[in-house]
Amino acid sequence: MDTFGRSEEIGEKDTAFAKEKRLRPEKNIELFYNVSNLLMQSRNVDEISEKMLGYLFDLLKRIDRGAIILVDNETGNIERVIPRLREPSDATFMIYSRTVVDRVIREGKALLMPDTHLEDEADRS
Repeated sequence: MDTFGRSEEIGEKDTAFAKEKRLRPEKNIELFYNVSNLLMQSRNVDEISEKMLGYLFDLLKRIDRGAIILVDNETGNIERVIPRLREPSDATFMIYSRTVVDRVIREGKALLMPDTHLEDEADRS
């Protein structure tokens, strides 16, 4: 996982950040086990995505929202966004950073974005 340029603002020594960087191996193994079982049991993209986000929320206590964004391999267009908030709310949609999504697609690896609300409004969807 890569950070998106704001690690200086939050500080590498931030205790929550440091704890997540040193995840215990058994938690990682548990995550892989849960995801493997999920993929063997279900073919429903929404169900798989919801549960995977739930597993990530269980593992990464400091995140408050996440999304799985499905992209067409041929066109690069976003086909579907499956968002989830840690705490249920009345919000019917979730804002995400198009800059972050474009970078993930371009580089092919996950990003840790500490403060997406600091992005320019034009870059959010």
